[in-house]
Amino acid sequence: MEQLHHLNELQRAIAQGIYNIELDNPWLEARYTVKMINSYSESQAIMKMEDGSIGGDTPSYETDMLIEKLRDTMADLNQGQAWYTMVVTVQEDGKFKFDFDYDHLPTFDILPDPEDWEKEFKSYPNPELQAHVQDWMDGRVKDEDWKTVIQRLRDLNPSSN
Repeated sequence: MEQLHHLNELQRAIAQGIYNIELDNPWLEARYTVKMINSYSESQAIMKMEDGSIGGDTPSYETDMLIEKLRDTMADLNQGQAWYTMVVTVQEDGKFKFDFDYDHLPTFDILPDPEDWEKEFKSYPNPELQAHVQDWMDGRVKDEDWKTVIQRLRDLNPSSN
């Protein structure tokens, strides 16, 4: 029960960090997407503004550290299975919602180094998903061809298209 309380507190603190992003114009909804493996992450904040425009900024470094802690805590509670993509939606009234993707490797803009993938699968083994990047990890895909691996991951993840 205490672990679930800790999890709820982490989520609340992350949502608060996103809610506290300071912009010049009032916003209605913030959507923060984090793609993560061990030692590597990419994130993007998209803010729907009151005037209909779209803005963006990033939460604080402290919020990013809380996100890493959330991933580790959730993996501990989930028999070592970690999520790869997290989407947090925060409304102007402070209500928030988290969505997690455990089933698809992240479709990064830049492919993490093979060493980062090795750390990921050592920390959170997932042979089925590791097979999708194994040729990158063991050097069969050349450095200059990294975009082919990203395209493969996009093709395997229907929500990334």
